[in-house]
Amino acid sequence: MGGLAVILTYIDIQFSVRHLILDEADRMLDAEFLPQIQEIVASCTHPNSQKALLSATLPAGVEKIAMAMLRDPIRVVVGLK
Repeated sequence: MGGLAVILTYIDIQFSVRHLILDEADRMLDAEFLPQIQEIVASCTHPNSQKALLSATLPAGVEKIAMAMLRDPIRVVVGLK
């Protein structure tokens, strides 16, 4: 665990984050990082926050987790899936 996730374990903080972008979402949402990412996403409490998850590949199980984190998700596919 490192960075922002460490800070969140020591202090109770709510962020006024308007935009949260996770690159390599397939990796960020796997079992190793998922609890930390869920904590960070839960701390972003701005009512109009926008979240973007980017990945070249997104397995079905990880996509289901990602969609549960998003409000009104839009899926964009480039090429064939």
